[in-house]
Amino acid sequence: MAEYYKGRKFSSREELGLPPRDPERDAEIAAGWAEFNARREAVPPEKRIHLSSRFGDEDWNDDADWDDSTRYAPPAPPADDSSGQHRIPTDGEQRQ
Repeated sequence: MAEYYKGRKFSSREELGLPPRDPERDAEIAAGWAEFNARREAVPPEKRIHLSSRFGDEDWNDDADWDDSTRYAPPAPPADDSSGQHRIPTDGEQRQ
């Protein structure tokens, strides 16, 4: 029988009239994930990007440790630009 969780319906393959899962296909998928995880583990921890555990999950706010506030922040302006290249000339100044 179908189960409901957070407004979504979960049914078995048999309930939906689908054929049983193919063990060969399951092994192929597991091998793909193993390859992905091996490639990810080969990257040094300080160079890894955060991979969210919420693929397709609408309850993304449940990740308390995830901070998305700086992800799309604009780049900071240069601290000291003494070259004058980024300065807009005023009316009395000539452009170079």
